[in-house]
Amino acid sequence: MASSSRTSGGVLPHGKFSEIFRYNSAFVMQLSYDDETKHWLKAEGYFVVTLIIEMTYSILVTVCEVDGFKWPLTKDSAIIRMAERAFAIALPGLFYGLCFPPSCREDIIESLVGVFMEYGHYVDLKILVTGKILFNFTLLGLFNFPYSRAYPLLDNQPNFWKIVRRQVQPLAHDILRGFGLFPGRSRFCVPNEDSSLLRAIRMSAVTKLIENAISFGIFSFTDIIISPNQQQFNGSSNRFILDIAYASVTGFTYVVDTIEVSWFMSKGFGSLLNLLLPPLHVWPYPEIKFWRLDDHGLVVIVQQMGTSDEKGTNVMEQGKENENEREMAIVAARDKGKEIIVVDSGEDE
Repeated sequence: MASSSRTSGGVLPHGKFSEIFRYNSAFVMQLSYDDETKHWLKAEGYFVVTLIIEMTYSILVTVCEVDGFKWPLTKDSAIIRMAERAFAIALPGLFYGLCFPPSCREDIIESLVGVFMEYGHYVDLKILVTGKILFNFTLLGLFNFPYSRAYPLLDNQPNFWKIVRRQVQPLAHDILRGFGLFPGRSRFCVPNEDSSLLRAIRMSAVTKLIENAISFGIFSFTDIIISPNQQQFNGSSNRFILDIAYASVTGFTYVVDTIEVSWFMSKGFGSLLNLLLPPLHVWPYPEIKFWRLDDHGLVVIVQQMGTSDEKGTNVMEQGKENENEREMAIVAARDKGKEIIVVDSGEDE
């Protein structure tokens, strides 16, 4: 049973939360940046979008989740609808595919699109191939697809994820660069490690920790930065359309980056950090305030994560075990006849 309404919600110590979308079946694919020929099923199960509003400081966070695997939904990361029931999700250092089964009705997908448009930076590939403008670049001709009112990709076409990698990933990276963010493989990854897998695990854990911290009022006013402030806004109305501040993806990625830097330095690569340029973040909506963690808030979350060598290794090993468990569960479900989206293996025809 799916719904785009607020199917459940409640009152928190310092605010409120609500599920603004839920559907009983979805898949998340992760496309590796360590080996661009590889992709794998990251999670499958229920899909839910949760909105949490912290009333003391007037901030909100929106979180997507598939069977416990989480990532933030923000207005400075990319969501690209690339087929009828498939979306690309681009965060700094991460690239996912979110898919729904053929039984998921169009009206349900359109309800989800409404959520993505409200709380994320949403791009529709069907519109782009008809010649619309994005970031001052005409994208007609960027894709090797004929002019059409239909989506250029079919959900079940062979080599779907190879086509996504070749045709959609460059657009997703351009969007992130437009926000002053670094797409692609993490700059702080340790050689010969599954950095994409480990970053996804850490991002999910960080998202959950920040979600809980906001839910239960762990952050103080000195832990967050809300920007731009009223004096910095130069809009014609001289005020914000909304007084509440939306979460920036940097509030999550900076925590993950900090954990990676600690791991990076523990492996003897600290001398390379001086060669890396800091991000020049650009918030794309001047009429909407955004928030992220300041240094103290970042430390609060990092301390909860734990960044010692031993804990870092345990996170990796646990992640690998979870991946194996998910693969076994998918095979078992398929044997039982449960409806599952068929994903290609990545092999050429």
